[in-house]
Amino acid sequence: MGRIQVDMFEVQLGAGLLLQFDTPDGPVRVLADAGVKAGGYPPDHVHRKLPGAFDAFDAFDASVADGAGRRLDLVIGTHYDEDHLIGLVPVIADESLAIGEAWLPPVADDSRPPPPDRPLGGDDLLVTALAGPDRAARLTAHLRAKHEVCQLAAQVERAADAVRPDRPRSVRPDQRLLAGTPRSGGDVTAWRRVFEAHAEDAAVTLGPLLADASHAGGPDEAHDLPGPAARRSRTTAWAGGSDALARAWADPSRASADATDLATIRRAAARDAINALALAEVVAALADRGIAIRCPTIPDGMPQQYRWRPGERRFAPSGGRASHGLSLTLLGPSEGLVRRHWTRLPVGDYVTRAREAAIPIQWITPSNQLSLVTRFDFAGQAVLVVGDSGFVDFTAPEGGYHPRLLAALLPLQVVQVAHHAGNNAHFYRALLAAGWAEQPGQPLLLVSHATRDRHRPSPAFGQFLAALRDGPADPRVVFTSKPSVARVRSFRDAIHPVVGTSHLVGDARLVCDDGTWTVARHAIRG
Repeated sequence: MGRIQVDMFEVQLGAGLLLQFDTPDGPVRVLADAGVKAGGYPPDHVHRKLPGAFDAFDAFDASVADGAGRRLDLVIGTHYDEDHLIGLVPVIADESLAIGEAWLPPVADDSRPPPPDRPLGGDDLLVTALAGPDRAARLTAHLRAKHEVCQLAAQVERAADAVRPDRPRSVRPDQRLLAGTPRSGGDVTAWRRVFEAHAEDAAVTLGPLLADASHAGGPDEAHDLPGPAARRSRTTAWAGGSDALARAWADPSRASADATDLATIRRAAARDAINALALAEVVAALADRGIAIRCPTIPDGMPQQYRWRPGERRFAPSGGRASHGLSLTLLGPSEGLVRRHWTRLPVGDYVTRAREAAIPIQWITPSNQLSLVTRFDFAGQAVLVVGDSGFVDFTAPEGGYHPRLLAALLPLQVVQVAHHAGNNAHFYRALLAAGWAEQPGQPLLLVSHATRDRHRPSPAFGQFLAALRDGPADPRVVFTSKPSVARVRSFRDAIHPVVGTSHLVGDARLVCDDGTWTVARHAIRG
């Protein structure tokens, strides 16, 4: 007993982790994400890999009958980005695979006004809306609200383009897609085409550098909107149509800045809608099978503890981390963060507020910050699963970080690196603030990104790794895809050696026996 196996599947710029724990009552299996972001990868890419991972784990336990234990006790969709969710649908649809319950991100249905001062209820959340009897109508309403934002932003972008010299419009998608809405409100394929066209159109405004950047790396997408004086001078112009806007933008550089800001808003809204479509597919698959869904949150600054209950075969709330057995600690997101994103930029008010207040664009798409952050403890070992979280929830109003959340980060033996080792807000700093660099041993850092990715690992990841190596820790980085040599030059010796056959891509497998971790599979050479 005490065996743990962690499989990190090769999914390019996506994520898929399978955790298996050999408890006295049989194996407990947790799948966190199953998304793929790359051409040529089928949606069931991760689903196909599960039997082999199950068999590798069960082979070490004679009490598990051949072919038995085909069950996922918990499925986690860490956040509602398509590149983390879409591969869950084939897994959930496989009726030969028993599934205990699913935890999905507590994202607000921001097509509706925020609730008054009361705890968030189920109907406030997008997942609940998409699981209800009127789920088709709620999804359509959500998509129409996002489309309105895209259309308003597009109108102003075009006005700015008339007077800006730096990025004239070139090839554009079919304008009919941008102007109209699907004839059938429930036509998912048509909606997807509309929002993909909006994202493509906004990318032309942003230019090749920003258009190529992603949520996980590349240039900083946190543009500030124009200052108060400039905004006031154009307040009436926004309502006056393209001619009035052109007159207001006598300074072409100001028009360029505004076009970029509005294109960023539009691309974020379009991506948000595409993510909602992916989330709707996952929720529908769960609802069709009658699988229980939770959208857990924590109180601000307070981790929540769950223990594995063998009789119930689920993680149930408890008063503290288990000293023995299997437990789960939820470190985010908080209800306060869910509410803050909701009230910060209600979807129907994006463009209006862009005229009136200095709103950082980075807050428009909250999905990454609202990632479920889970710590699994078993047999004296801890594994941290973070999705794309930037640990924004760790920041305290009085400055610094919430001490209880920091305390819950120690000790850790295995850490999924957020944002595919890209730029990710407070993630690196919070781990260092918790004292992780002073923890002895050889922690394992799990990184998935595109093969020879141009933006990842980011310089911030290299700095984080250097800080770890300044202490007693001797960290090792495990990849599922070959990184660019230039991106890892400063820490190539920290990349774990190849185990098995060297390749450009390959699944990774970590195994813990009696407190000792070994990398049983790793194809990427440093």
